[in-house]
Amino acid sequence: MAASVFHSGSFGTAALGTNELSITAWSVQPTAQLVEFKNSKSGGYVLREATFKDCSVAIEMDFDFGNNPFQTPYSIQPGTTLTNVKLCLHQSASGVLDGLAWTFSSLVVDSTPQSLKVDGKITSRFTAKGNGSYTPVS
Repeated sequence: MAASVFHSGSFGTAALGTNELSITAWSVQPTAQLVEFKNSKSGGYVLREATFKDCSVAIEMDFDFGNNPFQTPYSIQPGTTLTNVKLCLHQSASGVLDGLAWTFSSLVVDSTPQSLKVDGKITSRFTAKGNGSYTPVS
């Protein structure tokens, strides 16, 4: 068994292609659709089989006036398809995009809520749904 190695999320990030976002948090919720079987041979129990896989992604970020996430190169808008999305758990240095990560060939943005506190920072958030295959942390 290998020695345990732990890292904090301080070197985690999110990138669209090679464009790194100024994130403060991200989350992924992978799911599988379950089909239920209840029949005369199930012995009075519900049997389930996992079928289609899906995922939901949420990314929170500081609003960067120099790199507006709602304009080029990001163009994050409801209905937009984002390609080559990478959510890194840890990287060796800022902007390197190496190490363990979730990778998505395609995500479809379904919401872009934004909030502001008069005495605080402007934060942006977007949520997206998987559009095809994805690779869990690898």
